[in-house]
Amino acid sequence: MAVRVRDTGELAGLAEFYGLRDSLHKVSVGYRLRECCWGRGYATEAVGLMVGYLYGKTDIEIITASVLCENHASAHVLEKCGFIRTAQGVEEDWGFEKPAIVDKFFC
Repeated sequence: MAVRVRDTGELAGLAEFYGLRDSLHKVSVGYRLRECCWGRGYATEAVGLMVGYLYGKTDIEIITASVLCENHASAHVLEKCGFIRTAQGVEEDWGFEKPAIVDKFFC
């Protein structure tokens, strides 16, 4: 989904649902913003809307997210939206040459 600046319609970044596991009623959320849009609350608003939609309009019972360990701002976004860190320093395949080292979150 596109994340846009409300006043101008400028593309701020993207937000997504991925890794749907119907049998577990589980999905992951992710987001990526343009650097010029960091620190303006766009990620927090997008994640909050995604969580509200998933818990209010679907049968999803588990929402997860992963962030690169060094991305403290993104971890803070998730925590503001009700996520709890469940694991630290876990290897995860993000399509890079080497596995990404991430912290895992649950909501």
